Amino acid sequence: MPLALFSIQLNAPIGGRGYYPGLRGGGPLTTLIELLEYQGNQQTPLWRKLWLNVMPQDEADLPLPKTFDDLVFPWLAPTRTSELDGAVVTDEQVNKLQAYWGMPRRIRIDFKTTSIGNCDICGRQSDALLGLMSLKNYGVQYVMWRHPLTPYRLPLKEGGDFYSVKPQPGGLIWRDWLGLIEVGNSKNNTELPAQVVKL
Repeated sequence: MPLALFSIQLNAPIGGRGYYPGLRGGGPLTTLIELLEYQGNQQTPLWRKLWLNVMPQDEADLPLPKTFDDLVFPWLAPTRTSELDGAVVTDEQVNKLQAYWGMPRRIRIDFKTTSIGNCDICGRQSDALLGLMSLKNYGVQYVMWRHPLTPYRLPLKEGGDFYSVKPQPGGLIWRDWLGLIEVGNSKNNTELPAQVVKL
């Protein structure tokens, strides 16, 4: 269940009035750098591949978090809501590392109602399976965030806000690839690669 909750918070599509998309916009593209070989070995350890996509704190201008930092991990703070007009969260109001842990959806897991049975994921028997949750609209409304693993586009026309690049049916085509690796202009947009790629 933790990975399912993380996934819906990270990639949530717009879901109706007050059900906001994930911090990167619904269904964003994730750009990862792949390490094909390390010290002559093509069987690269997973942690080396993942570590390659972690932003260096000094170059990324990301502040160091406290041990239990509610500005990074929103579930440690009182629930933020956005019922009022203009109740948005920008990266200037909280730690920029919240980009990895955004919570646009207000989800509550019912820990009191459990059942006995086998886990649908791992198959293990348990006498305390969770099966109920509730959703409430008007969670955190993230505005003007840039996620370090996501490429963005900034419209060339005046007053346009940047938006995340989305995968397309059939995949991205040849004219899209350059904007994934370096800053440049297309017909209508300035193309901004993921910050992890720019380093």
